[in-house]
Amino acid sequence: MSRYGEARRFMAVALLCGIAMASPALGQEASGLTAQGPDESVLLGDWFELAVHLPEPAEGIEPVGSSARLEGFPPSQPRGVGRVVRRDGRLQAVIPVQADRAGEMVLSGLTLMVDEIEALPIEPVKIVVVLDLPGGRLPRVAPPRPSIVVPMPVGKIWPFVLTLLVALGLIGRGVARVARLPVVPETVDPPPHEVAIRELAGLRSRLPRELQEMPLFVVAVSGVVRRYIEGQFDVAAPDRTTEEFLSEVADRNDALGDRQEMLNPFLLACDLVKFAAHSPELDQATPLLETAERFVEETRHVSLHAESEEGEAS
Repeated sequence: MSRYGEARRFMAVALLCGIAMASPALGQEASGLTAQGPDESVLLGDWFELAVHLPEPAEGIEPVGSSARLEGFPPSQPRGVGRVVRRDGRLQAVIPVQADRAGEMVLSGLTLMVDEIEALPIEPVKIVVVLDLPGGRLPRVAPPRPSIVVPMPVGKIWPFVLTLLVALGLIGRGVARVARLPVVPETVDPPPHEVAIRELAGLRSRLPRELQEMPLFVVAVSGVVRRYIEGQFDVAAPDRTTEEFLSEVADRNDALGDRQEMLNPFLLACDLVKFAAHSPELDQATPLLETAERFVEETRHVSLHAESEEGEAS
């Protein structure tokens, strides 16, 4: 044992001897050391101090700093290890205790231990533990404890470097594969005549078999022809009446104007079905469809011919 430990043990023994010598004077008036708990109620789970008043030891001995511990608590009652201090001119053993259950309690059967040497018993102490603080009171917050510096172990760095290099290699390989992917060309809208031929072929596969199917079939064929004229000749055919459209066609000197004899009766017959509730016979479906197909076939190369003629003229 070190000199410091021996000195502290000597002070604790001297303190206990002083307590023992003072016990006859305390004998008839008190059954042990007096203790003081908190002045007000304690919140359940909070820690509070239990101060045990000690008699003054022999002259020249100052046992301040000796460890102080309580014995006699139930095993479930949390408590800490305190110290012998001098507070307000009196020698006290201050031990932290935690309130583990609510209600008014009397701490009895306690014994003070100073530096593991048993002393006199402590008189019962009354405390009040509440579940909630009364209004206007704030819970006590413990002072911050000093920070703890935890040294980090020095490890090998090469596994991290190797992992990083492998990850970078995989990323570079992925980027290279993406760069080699074929470039998909942008989709180009098919020319108007291909769209019209495909739509008319679809209508040919669905020729009407009953008379009530004829109006819808005629309107569908007329719509295909009008959309084809708009795309091929840049004429707003779907948005105009037949009279307005035919008037404009009569003034044109191109393939569209040259086919008035085919186009005029076709559009007028379609308007009779669409606007005049005319019901054509079933045998008229195929000739109507053939007229639309012939018109598209005869005018599908008009723009190409026009460009070649302009090139020859220049």
